[in-house]
Amino acid sequence: MFYRFLKITIGTAVRIFFRKIVVVGDENIYSGNPVILVSNHPSAFMDPLVLGILLKKPLYFFARADIFKPGFVNWITKKAHLSPIYRIVDGAELLEKNDAVFSSAYQLLFEKKTLLLFGEGFTDEVFIRRVKPMKKGSMRIALGAENKFDFKLNVDIVCAGINYADPSKFRSDLLIKFSKPIPVNKYKDSFIEHNNKAMLELNKEIYSHLRDEVIHVDNSEYAELFEQLLILSRKGINHEYYDRGISLRERWKFSKQFANSFNNMESENPHGIKILSEKCKEYFDGLKNLHVDDMEMSNIKRWSFQPIFEKVIYLVFLFPVFIFGMMNNYLPVKLSDILSKRISKRPVFWSSTNMVFSMVTVPIYYSLVVFILLKLNNHFHMLNLHLLFIFVYLAIMPLSGIFAFSYLKQFHSLIEKIKFLRLDTPKKCEVEKLSILRKSILEKMEELI
Repeated sequence: MFYRFLKITIGTAVRIFFRKIVVVGDENIYSGNPVILVSNHPSAFMDPLVLGILLKKPLYFFARADIFKPGFVNWITKKAHLSPIYRIVDGAELLEKNDAVFSSAYQLLFEKKTLLLFGEGFTDEVFIRRVKPMKKGSMRIALGAENKFDFKLNVDIVCAGINYADPSKFRSDLLIKFSKPIPVNKYKDSFIEHNNKAMLELNKEIYSHLRDEVIHVDNSEYAELFEQLLILSRKGINHEYYDRGISLRERWKFSKQFANSFNNMESENPHGIKILSEKCKEYFDGLKNLHVDDMEMSNIKRWSFQPIFEKVIYLVFLFPVFIFGMMNNYLPVKLSDILSKRISKRPVFWSSTNMVFSMVTVPIYYSLVVFILLKLNNHFHMLNLHLLFIFVYLAIMPLSGIFAFSYLKQFHSLIEKIKFLRLDTPKKCEVEKLSILRKSILEKMEELI
């Protein structure tokens, strides 16, 4: 019951946080067999939240032991289907507790439950599009369970590729892609012959499947370069810079194809990658020095006053709606932001904890606002009018908050256009040079693809 409650409440928050969510291949986990879901781990606490609420089947999670605290927190984690995994950093004397954890996992698989494991074991401090090397936990549980039941459990491993546009950005996009199942019992003979050999073979297959479902950059040193190229292309899964006419699924396909070509070039033509990196650095440093956005650079040939005029009219006309949205949402969202940064010093946790705190602060604030307004509107004497007022106002409040966020983005876009308009002649010459450089980078990208 509590798990279902969390699924509904967190599900609402996740669907508000992300602008668009696409799930591909989830039919692969509904075979009727026990399933171990092995996922990449790009964004800490956000990853189990999105998988837990987007899948119909209840999931059983395993997380690092240091998040489990005595008392209420321990009760919450248990009700949310979380179990601890002990690592060497938690203390060598605690590692033997994993035997009980593994036994519990074996029993869950025997009952045909679905386990969620993050095969990489940790999250990067900065969001990087890559799959890190696999830890042994998922292989040990899968092969250990099959071995305990004489390889008759029919456990399937399904890899879940979580692809964020940017997990730290509100109203960004998310695509989750599931692999075809890996039947664990096909490793029976290999496991009987040599345990470690079977684990290595399974590890290799899991890593290969997971890489197929994730936009992956081999060399993390080039992660920033790859993101800059996605920005310039307007075809990828970048949060801000993309063609609105291209679907999220097509943007993922482009990003995946481009990542594969990029990785090949990095290994086969490192000199070419170095030149591309130098050009991108020159271009984006130039934008920064001129205080110009790439969005304006991409529209430089068809720039006119009309978009500015239209945007000004839009912003002026809808300013009261923006103020209404800010009044209804700024304080609880800001409080959630403060709390999330106090509870963790790691930025990678902020977006997810902020979202969870908002599930508490926003309803409390909404209730308080409605209560005050009802007190101020004593001339509404009929109960049915009170209820109608509450229903309509509560429905409008979150929508007005999303609109206020969109309004701010439009306002910042207008400021960028005005700054571009006010560039003096020498700076406009620099803009022209950057425009030529931008074109040469895109031509190089076309060759790469």
